[in-house]
Amino acid sequence: YWFDIGTIDSYIDANIFFLNEKKVLIGERCKISSDLTIDEWACIGDESTIEEDVTVLRSIIWERVHIKRGITLRDCIITDNNLIRHDLYGKIV
Repeated sequence: YWFDIGTIDSYIDANIFFLNEKKVLIGERCKISSDLTIDEWACIGDESTIEEDVTVLRSIIWERVHIKRGITLRDCIITDNNLIRHDLYGKIV
């Protein structure tokens, strides 16, 4: 498939399309706590680490992202190699 992802909204729509009715896509070599909460949907890139008590809602997490314990992400796009230490809502980082 080809998607025009020239806007943030179309980029998000393309990711949702590739979820193909799944709730989450998880990349390779991720370290994810068993108590991760996914609300609605999420895409998690390769080699990402998600610690305990994390909630992800409608968010896209790129590669090599580390999300610290107790964090909530809602409506976010987290780009490669980021360390997330605070709750984020509607952010691109």
